[in-house]
Amino acid sequence: MRFLVKRSPFLLAVGLASSISTGWAQEANGSHDWEGSLVAAAPSETPFALQDGNEEEGKPKEANAQKDDSKDDSKDDDEKKSKAKKKDKDKDEEKPEPLSLAAPQGPVLYLKGERVIVRPGKEIENGQVIVRDGRIMAVGTDLEAPEGARVLEGAVICAGFMDSFSTLGLDRASLTTSGSEPSARTVDALDFFGPDHDRQNALKAGVLVAESHIAMNADFGGTGVLLRTGWAHDPEKRLLTDESAMWSRLERSGNVVTRVEEVDSLISKLESGGDYLKSWRTYETKLAEWEKEIAELEEELEKDFKKAKKDREKDIEKAKEKGKEHKEKRHKEPKPPRKPRFDPDKEILGRVIEGKMPLVVVATRAAVLRNLLEATKPFPSLRLVIAGGDQALHVAPELAARKIPVMVWPSEPLSSSSVPSDTRGSLELAGDLARAGIPVVIGSGFSGSSAALPLYASLAVGYGLPEEHALAAITTRPAAAFGMQNELGQVRRGRRAELLILDGDPLAVGTQVQFAISGGEVVLEPQK
Repeated sequence: MRFLVKRSPFLLAVGLASSISTGWAQEANGSHDWEGSLVAAAPSETPFALQDGNEEEGKPKEANAQKDDSKDDSKDDDEKKSKAKKKDKDKDEEKPEPLSLAAPQGPVLYLKGERVIVRPGKEIENGQVIVRDGRIMAVGTDLEAPEGARVLEGAVICAGFMDSFSTLGLDRASLTTSGSEPSARTVDALDFFGPDHDRQNALKAGVLVAESHIAMNADFGGTGVLLRTGWAHDPEKRLLTDESAMWSRLERSGNVVTRVEEVDSLISKLESGGDYLKSWRTYETKLAEWEKEIAELEEELEKDFKKAKKDREKDIEKAKEKGKEHKEKRHKEPKPPRKPRFDPDKEILGRVIEGKMPLVVVATRAAVLRNLLEATKPFPSLRLVIAGGDQALHVAPELAARKIPVMVWPSEPLSSSSVPSDTRGSLELAGDLARAGIPVVIGSGFSGSSAALPLYASLAVGYGLPEEHALAAITTRPAAAFGMQNELGQVRRGRRAELLILDGDPLAVGTQVQFAISGGEVVLEPQK
């Protein structure tokens, strides 16, 4: 641990600080790439608009109406026109009012920081953040506190940390089960009223969001969840999403041939899911065509109803005259398309292969990773994340080219754990992976503790991971990996208000969380 003692807080500032002009404002939306860059979207109005006194002047003053003493009516009309023009001129010169909003549903917060880390690699000095209705409403350097807002101050404001691989909220039985289906839902195994010390410790460490999933030793771990740590017994607020990712684990067998077959089996199941969704789309298309055909047929029959009725009466009379039985004409209706049988496992796998949900695959060996990467090439929409990846450097060019993130965690547990496993990631890889151009994501893993997540990121710095990348590994990159890049991980307008106010650099040893804001509310503050 010698490197931890020698590290200085100035490391985080190298290459990060940027001079921001007064009045700088954060835009609402953007798209995040794995290196933390941000492409700004079109500007939108700030709810708490600031007036700079540079509004456009009104129209030039019109000349006074000519007087005509000989006609009182003309004089009156001209005076009325003059007054109307003056009124229009005054209206043009009025400054626009600030955008008004409805009464806030929750507390309004005004945060002030000596540094505001917008995202790793971009920060502003002496900045302010306004939070309202659970969202970041404005970020800048000259923002004024809204009336009635609670003011919080500190040295550093940054996004809350995110544990991409945790065991929070789950019991031992759900974690260690070896049998699970793709459609298994972690949300059904959550215990919101169990032991609370792990959640509290994670919150105190600044971990505001954690991903958890069941069946860590099964071939499929079902769909995981994203949990807020700031809410103890409020499921509605604590559950951020009930479908964070589909988890799968390879290398469950020690046999080399079997390990290769596991990859083939995974791909086969994904393909069956894709085919399943295609069959449903085909059915829906044919159903729409059938409904249209039926509607047209009904319309045609309705138009010909009177004629058809007369023809039927004539046919009945003719049949009577001939002493025969009248047979009703039967209209041949088109048959409806056959509805596919619902399969929850194939449905969820189909969504995965189409990129609607990320697929996290726990795998370590080079041969397995190579086969997995080759087998997934035909699926460009698949959002693949590698968890573990002990031998990922052997396939580094492919991972970097496809921008597939690798999730790592401590190889040796730093806290007690009830989940044994023979597959562990390695923080020691973090620096080498980053130098190879591979996005790195850090989690606490099978045996770690969410409360130690900032320490794991700090340890990764000691193993050669640049500090900007280490901070991104617990903020922007896990948010992007789970499809939450427009919601979490950055201090930007429009994002969810999952924020920290710290007394020092986020990854510096000894830094304390002063305030934690989750869902726009203060969930952790100094004890009075």
